[in-house]
Amino acid sequence: MRKKKLIVIIGKSRAGKSTIVRALTGCGGQRIYRPGRIGRVFNQLRVYLMEDIRPNRRIRRLYAIPDSLQENHKATILDLRVFLRFVLGDQFSQGIVMALQPTYRINGRVSLERISNLEELRSFAIHPFILRPGRPISNQQNNDVNNNELPRLLQRLHPIALDARAFAYFNAEIVQNRTRIIR
Repeated sequence: MRKKKLIVIIGKSRAGKSTIVRALTGCGGQRIYRPGRIGRVFNQLRVYLMEDIRPNRRIRRLYAIPDSLQENHKATILDLRVFLRFVLGDQFSQGIVMALQPTYRINGRVSLERISNLEELRSFAIHPFILRPGRPISNQQNNDVNNNELPRLLQRLHPIALDARAFAYFNAEIVQNRTRIIR
């Protein structure tokens, strides 16, 4: 059985991570509302669902979390674990596309280090991309992502650099060409 894909767009605050996730997935309007515990988790993580349900084709689903988990005050590491397990169990799912910041800033409950240590990640084919702005963002002195800020798991996967000066569509095309997340 092929592993589901987990595409991670990593970049500093306001670098354009969410814009690339939205350009790749087309998400923007269809948030998922489900009853029960999984519904609460989807709401906490601000999950979007894209479905391809054309006639005479296999249903395909792609989940997206365009807003960085670290900026989401309600998200917890337990919510993320429940979500990862749900996606792994969804027979129609192609995988997940999500935005993350390299360092903890606002919400200490969900750091990149803690996320990278989740056991559930072993069941995914992980594709990390680093968004390199190449320009100052707001008043930040050093706005580029340093590889030393990344957990060992992501360093070993040799993240691919994306240029934030390019249109989000071009970066989304690079991600698609490398991962084939949308088929």
